[in-house]
Amino acid sequence: MSALLLLHLAHAGPATVTSTEEPISIDGRLDEEAWAHATPVTEFTRFIPTDGGPPPGRTEVRFLQDAKNLYLGVRVTGADYDVRARISRREDVNADDQIGLYLDTFQDQRTGYMLYFNARGIQQDLRIGPGFTSMAWDTVMRSKGLATDDGYTLEVAIPWRSIKYPRPEGEQTWGLILTRKIPAKGAKYSYPSIQRGHPRLFTQAGELRGVQPAPRGSGVELIPSLTLVQQASRDPDGDLSWVPLDTSHPDARRNWLQVVRPSLDGRFGITPNTGIAATINPDFSQVDQDPTFIDLNQRWAFYLPERRPFFLDGIDNFADQHQTLYTRSIVDPVYGLKVSGREGPITLGVLNALDRAPMGTVHERGAPGFSEEEVEGTFALTDLARIRIDAFGEGYVGLTFVDKRLFDPQGKTTATHTGGGADLRVPLGERWNLDGRSFQAWTGRTGERRMWGQELGIGVHRAPGIGLGMHASLTDITPGLRRETGFLNQSGISYADLGASYTFEPGGAIDTLTPGVALAGRLERNGENQQDVRLSQGMTLGGIHHFSVHGGFGRVVEGWEEDAAGQILDPASVAGFNVGGSYRSELSRLLALRPTFTYGRVMDFSRLIPADALLAAVELTLRPTPGVRFDTLLRADQLARADGTTGRAGIVRHWTTWQLTQALGVRSLAEFSAGNERDNLLVTSILLTWLHDPWTSVHLGWVERTAFIGSAHTLDRSIFLKASVLIRP
Repeated sequence: MSALLLLHLAHAGPATVTSTEEPISIDGRLDEEAWAHATPVTEFTRFIPTDGGPPPGRTEVRFLQDAKNLYLGVRVTGADYDVRARISRREDVNADDQIGLYLDTFQDQRTGYMLYFNARGIQQDLRIGPGFTSMAWDTVMRSKGLATDDGYTLEVAIPWRSIKYPRPEGEQTWGLILTRKIPAKGAKYSYPSIQRGHPRLFTQAGELRGVQPAPRGSGVELIPSLTLVQQASRDPDGDLSWVPLDTSHPDARRNWLQVVRPSLDGRFGITPNTGIAATINPDFSQVDQDPTFIDLNQRWAFYLPERRPFFLDGIDNFADQHQTLYTRSIVDPVYGLKVSGREGPITLGVLNALDRAPMGTVHERGAPGFSEEEVEGTFALTDLARIRIDAFGEGYVGLTFVDKRLFDPQGKTTATHTGGGADLRVPLGERWNLDGRSFQAWTGRTGERRMWGQELGIGVHRAPGIGLGMHASLTDITPGLRRETGFLNQSGISYADLGASYTFEPGGAIDTLTPGVALAGRLERNGENQQDVRLSQGMTLGGIHHFSVHGGFGRVVEGWEEDAAGQILDPASVAGFNVGGSYRSELSRLLALRPTFTYGRVMDFSRLIPADALLAAVELTLRPTPGVRFDTLLRADQLARADGTTGRAGIVRHWTTWQLTQALGVRSLAEFSAGNERDNLLVTSILLTWLHDPWTSVHLGWVERTAFIGSAHTLDRSIFLKASVLIRP
């Protein structure tokens, strides 16, 4: 019987892995004889937007393995719709036909991998754990897909070195979920049948039997990299000057160290599931810059996402309910060292890093010893340890310890921050969870009495899906708590939140209706407070049209202060409201649309007076060819204050992405932000990228910022080349 005929035979039953010694070429063709002898998974059931029903055509998923890799083979036939198969940047697969592979390698029903591949083999990888999903996590895989007349084929190789699993002692059985997404129909299907929005995804998993992974871990991995950056900035005379590299210049050595930066990352897999990561003179530069933010009523510092490779490695092992670690607070490390992994029921993460340019506190009332002025010219040594122990069925108990110390160039400690906490999750029934946390910290200058504070929190949640979704939580933070390795901006406050929603399936053209209500309140120790009530209504039509409207009202009291005589000043009080709505849809393979607006009466926190706030934005995505993508954002903000003044700001951002091959692509940015209370600024950039895998890549970029104050003048300009390679001896 021919291999082609065997590939099309139906077979029901559990998923199994077939061992092979035949070389598997990752070309998307599934033409090796070994694929014909692997048992296919064929039974898929819809779970989005509504439950029930098979996908159009036929879906066959097979598994092979050899000494180095786990292989995935997919054949989709009989598609009665327009398959969306694009050549895009890595991770950009959400608008495409795709296959998802979810692996619970420890079968602990808590942690695992979520791997997605579009019909051309473009990859997306995520790490999932108790209460979190890390989209920043990356690993090394090989994949290739081919479009056919009525579907597509796909081949994937996942090296055993790229994932973690128990110590091999014979064959293993892993938890398995497979998904198939069809954006043209707004539908998603799974094997086995699962519930949407389930809080413990892997409790619904099937089994992948016969897994025989490699007996050793990832072994030794080396990632040498080199970054070359040349920058020009405007000097006091108004001229744009490049960093001087003439060896006769007094700062030549320092300048060359800024321009040429070699670094070396190393990893060693002690066991298949525990490893060490270290970096020397790490290059933590970003190839994609942070977006420009606009907020006319900004109160807190902006929280920036992490993109730096060293911190992303094993990041799930450091996550806790306190958000103790905000890795962007470690700005420019001299070195970093991490140990992370899992042994039996214990998950461990240990971090040590020396930062030559620590970030000042983001707390609204400051932190003794950690202000921007006090951290300037100091070094910071950060140590963090996180232990998570499986408990309560699919729950856990976690312990976190942290210590951050500032010291001057002579080695004298100037300030310390030390803390520790515990958190837990207790499953309650099918979709309910009980969460609790407690954290304490001591912060202060050396030689002075340190400030003490604590956070206590408890919450109960029912994950939304079809039917009821609900949450209730209480949090109290004492005035003295600071979190100088995290992102805590306010203390001396208590929060309470209560919300519920219910998702109906009316049938007909309307897939789902989701009305909801939420109540929130905060009370500060100084008497400032806020209460809000919010009503919402969500609706999905035809799987691809998603509508949401909301409205609410509330009251804000701010400005409790004492005058010189100790008398309490009258606080400002605003009774406000808000209304808004949004829409999102992949209207076709060519166009996606996401408009949103919000209008309401708010407190202007800079002046403590009422103001009418309006925010309107629209995002457009055009994809005229499989490799070209245009993204445009138009946003306008207005704040009309009670004193007659009005603040206005807007931003126009346009990305053009041209992916020439699966590895090679070009991306350009033009972003203009303007307002009557801010400088008008134009940012332009071009980035050429060759990406073999997340750690073997070359990036060549150019960035320029131009201000418009009277006339246009360039503020700064930079050209950079960044190259790295993953070596797996």
